[in-house]
Amino acid sequence: MRRITKALIAAVAPVAVTATMVAVPTTADATTVDRRPCVSRAEFRAVKNGMSRVQVQRIFDSKGSVAWNYLDQDSGGTWREQDRYYKGCAGFPGTIYLAYDNWTRTNYGHCDTTLRVASKQRFRSW
Repeated sequence: MRRITKALIAAVAPVAVTATMVAVPTTADATTVDRRPCVSRAEFRAVKNGMSRVQVQRIFDSKGSVAWNYLDQDSGGTWREQDRYYKGCAGFPGTIYLAYDNWTRTNYGHCDTTLRVASKQRFRSW
């Protein structure tokens, strides 16, 4: 009986070890798949209005380039807007434009300290 048990374990053990070592494909989000400093279609779709600039930078793997900076102060605080351009990847060509601000999602008359996505667009060159 011991010999049969040992033989059975010896036969099954390599299969069990191999099965645990095989990578199972899963649905991965855009932040873990692509580390190129350009924007893929999946990365573009992953960015939503209200995300902070730091969150977008993690997804896009790029800070982008600043196209516009606006700053104003009043009794409600410091109002900021910043527009940035990002380069699209080969499979998703074009220029990605994101507008960030710190007032769109706050109560009227008050502003936040964090720049967040207010809108996004993709421009394709013709």
